[in-house]
Amino acid sequence: MAQNTAITSQYGDGNVASTTQAGGIFNLAMISQVGEGNDATVTQTGSWVNTAIVNQLGYYNMAWIDQVGGIINVADIYQEGGLNMASVYQAFGEDNRADVDQFGAWNMAAINQLAGYDNGADIDQDGYYNVASIFQDGGEFNDGQIDQTGVANEAWVAQVGGEENVASIRQYGWENYAETEQLGGDENYADIDQDGDYNSAAIYQEGGEFNDADIDQDGDANSASIEQIGGEDNDAEVDQEGYLNDAYILQLGGGDNLAGIDQVGEGHTGTILQAGWNNQGYIAQTGLYNSASTWQVGDYNYAMTTQSGEFNVGLVTQLGVGNYAELNQSGYDGIGVITQNGEMNSGVINQSGALNNAFMYQNGWYNTGTINQAGVMNTALMNQVGVGNTAVITQF
Repeated sequence: MAQNTAITSQYGDGNVASTTQAGGIFNLAMISQVGEGNDATVTQTGSWVNTAIVNQLGYYNMAWIDQVGGIINVADIYQEGGLNMASVYQAFGEDNRADVDQFGAWNMAAINQLAGYDNGADIDQDGYYNVASIFQDGGEFNDGQIDQTGVANEAWVAQVGGEENVASIRQYGWENYAETEQLGGDENYADIDQDGDYNSAAIYQEGGEFNDADIDQDGDANSASIEQIGGEDNDAEVDQEGYLNDAYILQLGGGDNLAGIDQVGEGHTGTILQAGWNNQGYIAQTGLYNSASTWQVGDYNYAMTTQSGEFNVGLVTQLGVGNYAELNQSGYDGIGVITQNGEMNSGVINQSGALNNAFMYQNGWYNTGTINQAGVMNTALMNQVGVGNTAVITQF
């Protein structure tokens, strides 16, 4: 059995190391460099099992690993210092694994995996002003994960085509940015978890089936955005805890959509926009000075907003087809508004506390209404226009 092994060790500054391996059964390439301004490159083609390892200690170092073909490709880069750059490219082959670990500041890491099968990419960065990106195109069972600890870090994961793709980003610190894109493919799952303040997270999913997107943020002044275009069985969920956070979910088309926003704290804003097909919606807010709005245009609609606390504002707008909205508020100085335009309308607003205001407008078809208020100094207004009208306002 042909087994190729190449080991290179360099100490000092400005060193260049390059290893190329082609064919064979088991290829192993290892490069270790200590110093500054070093460059390490490993290229492996064909073979059954390719393994490439690069370790660099210092600053201004660059590491490149290219693996094409092969059955099992493994790439590992470790860099400690600052202003380092790491790149892994894996094409075709099967069971590709790429791992990059960087410690320090101003580092950059990129993993690109094309086609192949059972691809796994992982980037870990500890420091500040680091940038990490993972791109996976085609193939099946793709898994991309980025973990960053520090301040002002940026992370991107993009997955195109393939099936059963998983994208996960974890960030701990402040002023971090995370973005995930999944295009086509089925059974996609994207998850972003951020702990700290002034963080921003975005997930974009288009096409495919059984898409699932989750964003979890713990801290203040964070923003979260999920967009799902087309596809079926889409599920989007945003959970935020802290102060002055903003959450936005957009779902266009697709069937069996489910959107959920759960916010705990003060000064939050939650928005759900759904257009077309099997719409649903859900927002839950606990605390003070929170604002929730749900917009549904066309098809089976259903929206529910629940708020507890003081000085909260809830708005539900539905235009066309199956409509049914329910808005519940408990506390003081709340404002609840439900606007419905056409077809199988229902309504329902429930408020408990004092100084609450409820407004409902229904335009046409099977209208129902219902506003219930418990407490003192509450205000209710209902307007119904055409067909099956029924209105109930109860204050006690």
